[in-house]
Amino acid sequence: SNTPATTMLVNAASCGRILIFTATVVSASAFAPSTPLSLSSRNRVLARGSSHPARILPVSARRLRDATTSEKNQQHGSNRATNLHMVLSSNHVSGMEFQASQQVANRIESLRVQQVDFVKGFYNPELGCFNHDGSDTKRVSILSTCLGLLTIFEDVSLWTNDVVDDLSSFAADGSMISLSEMRRSLSDPETVHTSDNTRLGAFRIPFLVLGMEMLGVEAACPKLQHAIQTTIDVVASSVGLPRSHEEEGEGDADPLSMYLLYWNTKSLISSLQQSDLHGSSYIQNDTAILDVFAVLDRAANNAEDNMCRQLAYHYAGDSAEFDVIQLTYALLLHYETSGARGSLICGDQPSVPFNTKLATKALDVIFSQQLENGLWPQGSPIDRDGESMRGDIGNSFVFTFDLLASLLGTIGRTHPEFFRRFLPQLYTALTWAETNVVDQTLSAYCDIQTGTTGGSYIKGWRSNHLGDGGPVLWCTAQVFLSASRLGHLLRQLRNSDILAEFGGSPAAVPDHRPWDRLLDSTLELAGEPASLKETLNLKVLEPLSSSGKVDAMVKLSRKAAVPVAKYSLILYGPPGTAKTTICTSIAQKLGWSFLTVDTADFLASGLQNVASRMTYIFDRLRALEKTVILFDEIEEFCLDRGDPSLGMESRMLTTAMLTQLNDLRRQQKCVFLVATNRLRAFDAAVTRPGRFDMILQVGTPGLADRLVRLESRLKATGISGAAMPRFDSDKEMVTEVPAMELARELFERSFEDHIQFLNFAENEAFTDDVVRLIQQRKLADDSFNKLLARHMETATIQGPVREEYLSGFKLSRS
Repeated sequence: SNTPATTMLVNAASCGRILIFTATVVSASAFAPSTPLSLSSRNRVLARGSSHPARILPVSARRLRDATTSEKNQQHGSNRATNLHMVLSSNHVSGMEFQASQQVANRIESLRVQQVDFVKGFYNPELGCFNHDGSDTKRVSILSTCLGLLTIFEDVSLWTNDVVDDLSSFAADGSMISLSEMRRSLSDPETVHTSDNTRLGAFRIPFLVLGMEMLGVEAACPKLQHAIQTTIDVVASSVGLPRSHEEEGEGDADPLSMYLLYWNTKSLISSLQQSDLHGSSYIQNDTAILDVFAVLDRAANNAEDNMCRQLAYHYAGDSAEFDVIQLTYALLLHYETSGARGSLICGDQPSVPFNTKLATKALDVIFSQQLENGLWPQGSPIDRDGESMRGDIGNSFVFTFDLLASLLGTIGRTHPEFFRRFLPQLYTALTWAETNVVDQTLSAYCDIQTGTTGGSYIKGWRSNHLGDGGPVLWCTAQVFLSASRLGHLLRQLRNSDILAEFGGSPAAVPDHRPWDRLLDSTLELAGEPASLKETLNLKVLEPLSSSGKVDAMVKLSRKAAVPVAKYSLILYGPPGTAKTTICTSIAQKLGWSFLTVDTADFLASGLQNVASRMTYIFDRLRALEKTVILFDEIEEFCLDRGDPSLGMESRMLTTAMLTQLNDLRRQQKCVFLVATNRLRAFDAAVTRPGRFDMILQVGTPGLADRLVRLESRLKATGISGAAMPRFDSDKEMVTEVPAMELARELFERSFEDHIQFLNFAENEAFTDDVVRLIQQRKLADDSFNKLLARHMETATIQGPVREEYLSGFKLSRS
């Protein structure tokens, strides 16, 4: 479908030069999604857009794209990938200098904590929304309100004392931001007319959709549905598809700037993925869903073509045609419409995969255009056709922190390594933000005789494209979003470096299967038997797994108690009870990173340097987030200081370890677990209430789980329905007994005295032998008892270990 049909010389008279263009004939199959939506949806897409316009790209753009996708250039692409890997690897090995990165993190935090005071100054309680600036107090600002909401939802923890859903329980003095009032204000039909199909509508309406969906406005809201349909029409018109009210084939392209196309497309993707607080989808009928699929497919091709075109202009030295803003938002649109987010866009696979090679090249060019002061050049206006727009939107240009917030909030989230080499330039932008805060006093009264005034005081930022004046909320919000996302990027890179240093495993997609496969054990809590897995689920996994819009709304609305997670645990029990496996399974179910720290890590710099090494390790552990940390067998650093045989060094190490563990626990950014076989060897301060959130015994598998495991093994070998010969004394004859029924009887009879003391690995071996007896039709009382006796001879839990195990049941607490 990409075979050049003809090559033309086009006289580019407007700039006095000749360029070679390639007109590419694209068949209908090239336009159709690579993975079909369904037969009907494919027909719908083709019906609306089968007359795909020929792609006209500079030859250099076509070659650049082909070099990253064509099989005949596979070797060239491989070399480029190798070079990229070398760049990233060299940066990764050298790493960010830890103290320097901490200083930058502190700068970001100093900016972050001002967020509430700055943003809240723009809130207008009378309108129930945010104002554009200090002078604009009479109308609802859609853009400012949406970006104010984005700022709040980006960092909910900062806003829990200043935002509520319902003001009825609070003083109506304007000191609290009301989500319900904001929801009412945005839903008011008079706020913005969603039938506005002008360029101003193309600017405002996608933000209206995003804002209403963030607030959980009901999907059936007529204004929201009209806004979504308007956005579909705007994007369809821009990419050359007919609007919903037009006849098939009537669509004439009315292209938006890449900035406007990006935000309109982003709002459609949000509508496709999100649902309201009742679980109702925002796009409510199949026709609308297919319309969205069609425009997303065309927008994806549009984005890739524009990205290639802008790269070609740059490398050709064509400064008249090259526009870094267009390139940036073409890259962002390519990301959003590709598989980078793992989202359901067109069937199971996106129509255009995320081209990481092209993306890294685009980022190289984007950051090469950054100015010395940390900002980017003005670029083209947000909308090129300013004459047709009301207000001053046509004269507005993209603010640097709008660009940065979008890059860091999308590609930066999923591909943080792409930005490692640009950190110094990101720090320069941060410096501009720190040194360019503007303020304004909003006069509430003015005494002419005395010359005194009074009123509120607002602070924030103003785009360098707007000239002199006071702070503007949309600029202020973008700075805070950029700072927050830069902080997140730094933490991701720092996580990666620390995990690499200590041999940890990076975060992955949450996977519940390893946890589900774990055999459960019984422990004793407050004198009552309890399930270990249920306890960990209730106290650790469920609270930490909750995330997203609904949970943010719960925190802000105060309508329900947010479950409090436990972050620090001691898991104790005899060897072989799968303590390490439990820890890794917790990390996998949460989708968090995993890291093990053991005695060897503390001794890596020699015995004489253990104290400094401990400080070094814990400095880095405190910098981690969303990581499950396992301290494995570190009893030697937590020994009982009351033991007279201990030397001064051991006592000091115990004191230092207690302090470090306590500091790590207070941060509540990671879950850490201490696994030990000898709980009683710990200093009393380690196990006292308040030091760890939970102390749980990890015992051997319970009877029910052992039987489930046996039954699954029988099914796997195809003998689940097998029967065993058994002498029936009442009938004085041999009868057939179901194998599983006989095994259950034998397990139950021997569990309390013997089987319960087989640990996980020993139980696996014992179960395998029982399965073999069943396969040989030899399972009987004698054969089972002989087999069990043989396994008990080598069991780990015997003698003193068994006594400690049994007495340890009373030591658990949650």
